[in-house]
Amino acid sequence: PVLRAAKESDRECRLIGDKLLYKSKMYTVENIHSIPLNLESTAIKEDDKTVAFCSRFNPLFNLYPHRMEVDGKMYASNEHFYLSKKCQAFGREDVAALVELAAEPERAMDIGRQVEPDKQWYNTKGKTLMTKGTRAKFRDPSLQKKLLNTQTKTIVEATRSSIWAVGLSFSDSNILEDTKWTGDNLMGKILSAVRDELKAELSHQAPQGMVVAS
Repeated sequence: PVLRAAKESDRECRLIGDKLLYKSKMYTVENIHSIPLNLESTAIKEDDKTVAFCSRFNPLFNLYPHRMEVDGKMYASNEHFYLSKKCQAFGREDVAALVELAAEPERAMDIGRQVEPDKQWYNTKGKTLMTKGTRAKFRDPSLQKKLLNTQTKTIVEATRSSIWAVGLSFSDSNILEDTKWTGDNLMGKILSAVRDELKAELSHQAPQGMVVAS
């Protein structure tokens, strides 16, 4: 999707091995997010019932680079926060420190893989941590709008993760078909819950007589 969008902007754009040449500059997986294009639309698919997202170009994705504050401490992204706390939960303060120093969410993810709990932990304490970070992330009004724009649709992380996502890649033709999903979609469920909390808060804050769109 990035290559297609880049070619629409510059005919000279092309792949050279595992690098993308765009306007005389080389981009790799590590810095592709810095390509000067609006790529958010390449990272989402939806129909009248479901919104599927993937890649750090979409604000719903946990690797979306957005500084956020949790309990008085700043983190470079929700991925940094979650992985740091996960490592701390298992006594790996050394790994947590490296996670927090990581320049990019992808690097934080690689470092955080040194600590791998079982599925039960992800569905209990891991879910609680991710929910806390997601709430903090979407305190930003600009990101709130992105989340609320999903309305009442089912939110789906379109990756092969069997825990956080639905077990299908973004390019899979069945990604919007719930009968084909094989993963727990924990991230999608957390986003939906935070979205509902935001709606309730905004409805409570709205002046009497004003209706908050759902």
